[in-house]
Amino acid sequence: MLLYQGVCRTSCSSPLVPQNGTCGPCDTSCKTCANNPYNCTSCNTASSLPYLLNNLCLSQCPQTYYNNIGSGLCSLCSSVSGLNCRNCSSISTCLSCDVGFVFYQQSCLNYTPYGFVNISGFAVACVGDCQTCSIAVNNCTSCRNFSLYNYQCLASCPAGFISLSKVCQPCLSPCRTCVTQIDTCTSCLTTLSPSVFFSNNLCV
Repeated sequence: MLLYQGVCRTSCSSPLVPQNGTCGPCDTSCKTCANNPYNCTSCNTASSLPYLLNNLCLSQCPQTYYNNIGSGLCSLCSSVSGLNCRNCSSISTCLSCDVGFVFYQQSCLNYTPYGFVNISGFAVACVGDCQTCSIAVNNCTSCRNFSLYNYQCLASCPAGFISLSKVCQPCLSPCRTCVTQIDTCTSCLTTLSPSVFFSNNLCV
């Protein structure tokens, strides 16, 4: 039995709870509580501890939860359909993504945006003249202005190569150097045979 205001009771009326044989108020951190004064069931949303999680009132929700201002609860980021967040700051703003998704501009995508590379689940922009890249930001797969050679963007191709569609292509043997096309020679590979001669952009 519980003594309250000179009367013995079997239970306490809300918002009071049993405390040392009598009925008393919830702890000041709680708006309402159950069974004991520290077992919060709701929080005072106007206080410095407005968010309920695991029967405690918190000032901020921990990682993987967001501050659900409307309900006064700490809600799981993963509970928001279509958000695909592992960690978030609101119902529409991600901070990191579930496995298999890429973090880009506070959203989680199921693809890597053009001009970016997926590094540990984050979309990171390709650098320099790289228009697209893979594995690393400087491992180019195409170029904006220069020509691609060995995963680099070069202002001019090495000797024995010519730029076609911004890709350094090797001159066609027996051309040593070429221009316009891979078989339009400007010099010949004389090491192949001393009888190879350069004539009219051909090696004959």
